[in-house]
Amino acid sequence: DQTYYTLAEAVEDAQAGDEIVVVADIADVTVDVTKNLTISGAATLNNVAINANGADALTVKGLTFTGNSWINSGTAEALTVSGITATVNPSNTSYTNSRSAFISLGRSEGQELALTVEKSNITVTAAGPDAILGWAKITAATITGNVIKGSNDGYFTNADAIKFMSIANGAKFVVNNNEIYS
Repeated sequence: DQTYYTLAEAVEDAQAGDEIVVVADIADVTVDVTKNLTISGAATLNNVAINANGADALTVKGLTFTGNSWINSGTAEALTVSGITATVNPSNTSYTNSRSAFISLGRSEGQELALTVEKSNITVTAAGPDAILGWAKITAATITGNVIKGSNDGYFTNADAIKFMSIANGAKFVVNNNEIYS
């Protein structure tokens, strides 16, 4: 096990298939993931953006996100988000064609993506941002055991809990045991 003082250093040094365990809180960083990784832990990430740009697959699990944080599938073909807690007001205009979402899918329409979001609690705290918004063409989606909601200021006014812009022919969806409040 190696210790790193920044998430960017850990991502840079990791080998494809590695799991990076975040043990300390992180604030105000953007990290581009260029290889297949799992980023996990029990830490809080405030104003943190994680973008899969070059990785085929990215898994994010167990972390807590606050502030202007988001996860972007970038160029990945698979994104898994599991067991996270997010109380966020994302404003990631540079990654989703001026749309904001905590989980933003792809960087261009037509890119194919398999998405899994499970056992997570996502709260968007202002009107406008979406919880999950996709530009990628969804080839498969498993969305199970989540709580997705707005706050007193949010309630998904002018926004969506989950919005897929494109769905592939023959896409497989499993959606169950979710609570969505808007």
